[in-house]
Amino acid sequence: FNIINMLKSDSLFNKGMQPLVYSVREAKENETGWIRKGFDICYYRNSKKYHTASFTIHSKYKNDTLYLAYCYPYTYSDLK
Repeated sequence: FNIINMLKSDSLFNKGMQPLVYSVREAKENETGWIRKGFDICYYRNSKKYHTASFTIHSKYKNDTLYLAYCYPYTYSDLK
């Protein structure tokens, strides 16, 4: 994956942070939630103004749906 046109000059991805991944199939079969995974992670300048976050994710399952996030998602009811 390449996420382009980011404005920050640096990122926690360059300090070892991994993106969060939610696998619909793994959640159903193993009751897992959001987990940090991925490799070949880097964040770099792609022009004078913009940067790119780049990483590789592999799914354990064929035809799985994966959701990606920078931080753990939450709802308004989680804040109460």
